[in-house]
Amino acid sequence: MTDSTKYKVPSNLRPLLESFTRETLRNQPGDLVQFGRLFFDTLADIQKEHKSDVITDEKAYYAFRSALQNNIKNPLKTKAFSQPDSNSDSKQGSIPSTQRAPHPTVMQIQQPSAPGSSNNSRPSTPAELAAATKIQAAYRGHFVRNHPEKFGIDTMDYTRRSSTDRLHSADNKKDLKRHSVGGYTLEGLTNSPDDRAATRIQAEIRGYLARRHVEAMKQKNLEAATKIQAHVRGYLTRKKLHDGDDSPARRQSVNSNA
Repeated sequence: MTDSTKYKVPSNLRPLLESFTRETLRNQPGDLVQFGRLFFDTLADIQKEHKSDVITDEKAYYAFRSALQNNIKNPLKTKAFSQPDSNSDSKQGSIPSTQRAPHPTVMQIQQPSAPGSSNNSRPSTPAELAAATKIQAAYRGHFVRNHPEKFGIDTMDYTRRSSTDRLHSADNKKDLKRHSVGGYTLEGLTNSPDDRAATRIQAEIRGYLARRHVEAMKQKNLEAATKIQAHVRGYLTRKKLHDGDDSPARRQSVNSNA
């Protein structure tokens, strides 16, 4: 093999590596190898289900992200996250491979459903995915409110403040935290497209409000200066007329007429 040998890079390699890097930074796994196995197992399951390129298909990738988060939060240990048991391996070694039960994939292990529920599958429709996302967002908000110290938020007595003050205070703290060095420390909220879009929209709104406020102040100052100048001109005009009535020429004219 010579140094001049050139290899063709697959077209879908870069999007795949970018997706793996993005999910790794979002989840911050302790064991990168096990997280990689879970990532590609979940990707393969979603690929079989949607029959399309998960990385480039927006709906399929959204389903993949939801499935990956569910598998990471699943309390049941999957094969990628479990340690092999030497005793179980020795016992299985004596059993023919045709009689061994296949290992469940990460998509086949689901959370236990509520009593009386017969649907244990993952949400597949856009409406179900949106509902699941809404529930997850509500849970994250509930967790942040109950444990603010874990996310760099000062604890305070919310019962002594009205709901309006509470919302304003939370918004101000969030804005200060967003524009400070380092940003948020909450996993999954940093460096995401939604977070960057929200920051950009807020910055544009603040810039618009600031410009409008400056224009209003300029107009107000201009009106005040015009009013002061009018008062000064009126005063000078009245003074000039009064001084003209008391001039010697005016008195001489009055005496001659008399």
